[in-house]
Amino acid sequence: MEDQLGDAKSAERDYLEASRLYASSVGVKHFLYLQNENLRGQLLQIDGRREEGLRLLESTTAEIEIVRPASNTLANSLTRLAEAHLRDGAFESANKSAAEAIKLKPAQQNSVLMSRLRLDHAAALSGLGRFGEADQEVGE
Repeated sequence: MEDQLGDAKSAERDYLEASRLYASSVGVKHFLYLQNENLRGQLLQIDGRREEGLRLLESTTAEIEIVRPASNTLANSLTRLAEAHLRDGAFESANKSAAEAIKLKPAQQNSVLMSRLRLDHAAALSGLGRFGEADQEVGE
């Protein structure tokens, strides 16, 4: 939780230790390992190691899609990937990831997270100049 308190170095150590433990107990293809590495990728990307973080987000999301297709785990990974693409101004990629995540998330699921995801999707659409669609998404 140090990443939420601003201590990225300690948070990264915690993620690395958790990944080591997951790798030895359930393996590197298990969704818990992949989810933890996905979160570490998000931390790296936010902390300024943008390319490294993005590569980790992309690779773990692809792996999660294989081991947990159509799951909330995948939806959350796609959401983190969309946010990373938005931070980098990659609006087409952000649009694609956000749209896929929205399809996977049930409407009744955490309305705050769904609202945030829809706003990210609207931002990606705006970045692409698709203002009418962005306005619709905000209305959702």
